[in-house]
Amino acid sequence: MTGMLLILDIDWIFTDWKHHYGKDWKVMKAFWSNDRYVLNVLKSTNLFDDIFCLTWDGTGIGIDISKARVERELWIPVVSTKEKWVKSKYDYVLNRYWDENFIKENVVYIWDDLADLKIIRDSYWSATTKNAPILVKKYCNYISEHGGWEWWLADILLEYMKIKWIDLESLFFN
Repeated sequence: MTGMLLILDIDWIFTDWKHHYGKDWKVMKAFWSNDRYVLNVLKSTNLFDDIFCLTWDGTGIGIDISKARVERELWIPVVSTKEKWVKSKYDYVLNRYWDENFIKENVVYIWDDLADLKIIRDSYWSATTKNAPILVKKYCNYISEHGGWEWWLADILLEYMKIKWIDLESLFFN
């Protein structure tokens, strides 16, 4: 057990952050297809005891679509910050683990939103994309050269594995 926790957003990490409307105004989201492979490689390293997603999506079609992809296909639990008892993402993590030091010592946080600034700043390690707001980038340990959803999650996860002395080539070639 490493004690480490990986927290991810859904929109802009797994999706293009847009709601697409199809026939009869059916809402759809576009998901990047390569995230499953990189996440499975990451899980094989046992760097994290727990991985979950926090999302601003509340009720309705947005959260249903996100859960369908992330929970059913990637096997990562999704928590909505629209739950009545969740004030913020930081408060959710604090209430779940009851210790600010846990956040500073054990949380890896991948996000891109100003609303997440406190947990980005206080996490053990945090990362974002090159087109995140300047203030978010100020507090991140790593900024991906990719501009969102296409390859940036893979880039960030590979960077984290590299700094933890994981032999990436052995993961992919063995």
